[in-house]
Amino acid sequence: MRLFIKILLSLVILLIVVLIIAVKPVDYAPYFESDYYEVTRARLAEGIKGSSSARGDLQIGFSKVNISPVATLGLDFGDHAIPMAGYGDREGLPAKGLHDSLFVKSVALKVQDQTLVILAADMLIIPPNVVEQVTSLLATQNSIRREQILYTATHTHSSMGGWSSNLVGEAFAGELQAELVNWLAGKFAQSIMLALEDLQAGELGHGKFEAPQLVKNRLVGEKGQEQATFSFLLAKQKEGRKAVIGLFNAHATTLSGDNWQFSADYPGYWYQKLEAQEFDLAVFCAGSVGSHGPVSHGKEFEKARYLGEALADSVLKHQALAEWQDTLTLASLQVKLEMPPFHVRLTDGWRLAPFLSKKLFPPIGEVVIQSVRLGDFIWTSTPADFSGELALHHQHRLHTKGFESVISSFNGGYIGYVLPDKYYHYMEYESRIMSWFGPNINPYLDEMIYRTSDHLTTSD
Repeated sequence: MRLFIKILLSLVILLIVVLIIAVKPVDYAPYFESDYYEVTRARLAEGIKGSSSARGDLQIGFSKVNISPVATLGLDFGDHAIPMAGYGDREGLPAKGLHDSLFVKSVALKVQDQTLVILAADMLIIPPNVVEQVTSLLATQNSIRREQILYTATHTHSSMGGWSSNLVGEAFAGELQAELVNWLAGKFAQSIMLALEDLQAGELGHGKFEAPQLVKNRLVGEKGQEQATFSFLLAKQKEGRKAVIGLFNAHATTLSGDNWQFSADYPGYWYQKLEAQEFDLAVFCAGSVGSHGPVSHGKEFEKARYLGEALADSVLKHQALAEWQDTLTLASLQVKLEMPPFHVRLTDGWRLAPFLSKKLFPPIGEVVIQSVRLGDFIWTSTPADFSGELALHHQHRLHTKGFESVISSFNGGYIGYVLPDKYYHYMEYESRIMSWFGPNINPYLDEMIYRTSDHLTTSD
């Protein structure tokens, strides 16, 4: 009996020690009293001091680089099959075919000494390790810096994986393949360089339309709000080549996890129709897709085609209303965010210890908020699935200052979902499983978006 009591007591003590090490309380302290906030504010102050803008004639360059897997039978890359990214129920297994080609596309803009490249790829996200390698590749050519590139993705859930690591990353994107990461970085850098080499005199316009019938709040349904605006930029070179950059807030999930063919999902049908009818280049960017899903008709590829072509038809209709400018203000401001510890929750009050979360989750990369100004249009990029509900109040605020604006997701770092803090305790996938950084991540990013974008309104 004494031996049993000793064993039981030892097990209880061991369990208590494990819990002390592995479990920590959720931190509800105000973010603006934290060390990470102070570090970020200091970085932002330095960034504002060093920021500049240019006003003058505009130059524009385009590029389009195919990033479809090199083989169409078996879809091998070297000695490794390429997994699909997007749905955990695929278990990181390789694709079985190629339905439509995948691309990385870039639009370069230059005014005097200010240069910006907008890059979008037919991928789930822009992988942080790819961005790191692209930055190194471009640095060797003294061509363009990280803060001059605005990264976005279409967010298709039927593109290639193989670029992530650790348990959670590999569950959604398959086993890490270093040679695939190297190859993608080379293609990204190629796209950027080709767009820069194509720079020539041009003009820019922008427009928008509402599409409430094509998007829904997938988190809380009618209890929440939808950001249903489709925004677009039009870029035209003096010699006649024309591009459109479109941003929409519906997840590219018209294709389910049952699809085993690589595809750009509905963004692919969108740009295929526009490039066939009106534009030399059509670039699709995921907007504020957090909590927003697509509304369409049909099944699988029929569903993707309906949504993509419906949005394309509306662009063709509304482009005539755009006002063109060949002289404008170009400015940008980026701040690197110091991040709080991981807050992967076990209950409302308890989370997994941050050091254990780091071992389970993929590296989040360099986390930045980046805002750019193109005349009277402000574009802010975020390192997350950023909520369309959050984007609404930023857009309303900037509208009162005379600016149209958008907020996009997947800018080269990835910190999970950023949702309104009112949903923090909501028992759903987006608010529980994919909310990685605690109850203050929404107001923290909100403030940095406000400070970066608002600064640009005075950058004339």
